[in-house]
Amino acid sequence: MKKIILFIAILLTSSLYSFGENHSISSKQIRTNNEDLQQKINNYFHKKKISKKSVEKYLVEHNYFKFHIVQVNDKYIIKNPVKTLFIIKGNNFLTKKYLQQTIKTDGTQLGVHLYETVKRNFKTIYQQKGFPNVDIKQTIKRKKWKEWVYFHIQEGPRIRIAKIIISGFFSKPSSEYVHFIRNNSSPLIKKGFYNKKDLEKGYKNLLNHLRINGFLQSKIHPDRIIFNGNLATIKVSLEEGPLTIIKDINLQKFYSIPIGDILSHMKLKVQSPLNLKNLEEDIERIESFYKKKGFLKAKIINRKNIIKYEQEELYANLVFIIDEGKQNFISHTTIKGLYKVKKNLVLNLLKFKNGDILTSDKINDSKKTLHDTELFSHIDIDYQKVSDTNIDVIIDLKERKSRSFRGGIGVTSERGVTARSYTEFSHRNLLGYGRGIFLKTNGQINLININSFLEYEISGRYKEVFILGKGYQGNISVSKSKDIFNYSQEKINVIHKDQISFFVNKTIGDHVNLTWNLFNFETRKEDCINEKCPKNLQRIGNSGFTFKWDNRDNIFNPTKGSLFSISGEWASPYLASSPDVDFWKIYFQQQLYYNFMDHYTLALALKSGLIKATQTIPVSRAFILGGQTSIRGYDGNIEGERIPSSKVAPIKTANESLKLSLDNKIEKVLTNSYALLKLELRFPVSNNLKGLLFYDTGMIFLGGQTKRLTEYGHSVGIGFRYETFILPIGLDIGYKLPPKIGTDYRFHFSIGLF
Repeated sequence: MKKIILFIAILLTSSLYSFGENHSISSKQIRTNNEDLQQKINNYFHKKKISKKSVEKYLVEHNYFKFHIVQVNDKYIIKNPVKTLFIIKGNNFLTKKYLQQTIKTDGTQLGVHLYETVKRNFKTIYQQKGFPNVDIKQTIKRKKWKEWVYFHIQEGPRIRIAKIIISGFFSKPSSEYVHFIRNNSSPLIKKGFYNKKDLEKGYKNLLNHLRINGFLQSKIHPDRIIFNGNLATIKVSLEEGPLTIIKDINLQKFYSIPIGDILSHMKLKVQSPLNLKNLEEDIERIESFYKKKGFLKAKIINRKNIIKYEQEELYANLVFIIDEGKQNFISHTTIKGLYKVKKNLVLNLLKFKNGDILTSDKINDSKKTLHDTELFSHIDIDYQKVSDTNIDVIIDLKERKSRSFRGGIGVTSERGVTARSYTEFSHRNLLGYGRGIFLKTNGQINLININSFLEYEISGRYKEVFILGKGYQGNISVSKSKDIFNYSQEKINVIHKDQISFFVNKTIGDHVNLTWNLFNFETRKEDCINEKCPKNLQRIGNSGFTFKWDNRDNIFNPTKGSLFSISGEWASPYLASSPDVDFWKIYFQQQLYYNFMDHYTLALALKSGLIKATQTIPVSRAFILGGQTSIRGYDGNIEGERIPSSKVAPIKTANESLKLSLDNKIEKVLTNSYALLKLELRFPVSNNLKGLLFYDTGMIFLGGQTKRLTEYGHSVGIGFRYETFILPIGLDIGYKLPPKIGTDYRFHFSIGLF
């Protein structure tokens, strides 16, 4: 009995040992007579699942390209595992690191086949760079379990295209076709270097271009290439062939719209050349025209069989078979996804109502109007048929959060060092009817001067929708502020301002916004620190307008597009202004943005304005340059740095009129104008960091009753923008160019505030 128990114990112990041994590496064994590889495989596959594919992957990743795997039960036997090292010599234009990175392998490219593939790839890469005569020789050396593959590269000259000569029969100057080939082949050809395959691509694109424009029988014959050192002359024969002319345009199965109305919306005309691109566009125009008339299902049913050729493609007859469908009358409108927004608000914003004919324009205009409210993150308008002529409209909406809060801080070099901050709270859907309230605070304080105090502006605005009809918004805005107007060691002038405004704005289309300033009234009271000054109260009542056209891709960080705006203002005692405040003012700005070379942006801003007064121009309305929004490098808040300078335009108090001082004679300024140019190049530095180089220049004109003066300033500088996951960070440093006023430079640093 004891022997039996001892036998069972030995058997169990042996089984447990065997189990642990098998799993110390894996349930399947890998064997090879390459001792160094065997050790590395044991370490790598320790407690890893093994398959033939995983073993092959490991070997290829470690440069073993010559091997053969035999599977016997649960074991993998690797035969002839040779490690390959690639040695590249003779390369000058391309680095060894670049060429090594182009070597890609898979299970079908092993051994000698791989080496030949790598050799062909190297040759193709050089040819794609403009080296058509590159020659690559390959030699192999082997020692035990290692193999060295040498690629001896003779690059030859990099060939430039001296010129492309086009001969044959064609209607346009040959230079136009040469330009087309250079710009529609490849980036290499565009740079002026030679590659046979890229040129063939350019010939093919030219042939397609000619056929699209009606030359259906055009042919291109590459004639020959003449090499002279590192230059190549390309000779090409081109035959345009006859131009295919439209003989007739035939519309079929149209009943509801006169044929003349349809033809008037088409580019193609009888006796005009057949342009296939215009044909595709005309198909879309006809269908779009029907949809604008309420035939939402209208379509051309023979899109692929419209052209009927005659006389060997010399003439073409166009036949359009139109399936009009039915006009769609709205029987019911269903709105989904509303949570806080009232249904009546949405119905009032729609450009259609029950009983109307639904058209594509009404759908698109309704989407635009709903989008402009900023109440919805998703807008979809669809319909379903309920009878031959009646449809139900289904509007699917997803509401945005109606409340938002944001803020930012910043530091600038104004008056030494000044810290700035702002906060903004908004509610865009008060009581569910799209009414909005907006509260905003701005604050700044000087961190150096012992007499510093908090400057602030507190403002609130109420927005009412549907003023004067759909699409108009009425606004009431009130604000209270305390700002430093004039700063020096001897004195500080402080302005207390209260303001109320009534204005109406309307958005037209995708890019246009109009604002009418019905009435704006502000009172300005001045206080002085370190000295006495007259505490007179100035009143400015005015009215005006703003027209803005904006198609920038992003209003905060634009990379392409443009912005144009023009504004006008009229102030008069008839509008409750002080008796001496009577002027009109107009100013405009144009901003242009160009994107090029992958994330490089060229920004150009041009601003200008003019003020004319009958008695005086208040300093608060005068054009004064200096600061981050005009000429960086100058500080418009410091008396010794603003443009115009204090020598020619002495400003002691904020409520006085603008004066001109020349030849010891002081007179009131009746005309004030300016021009400002800002040029900026923005470029990427890293993923979130962007750099910029800028140049700012501006000019101020002052005209009195007898005296006139022009002053200007300009600066250059650098800046950075860093996008964090919370707030963007910005830094601008502007350096003054002669003639200089004040310090040599100014900097503007901000977090979440530009």
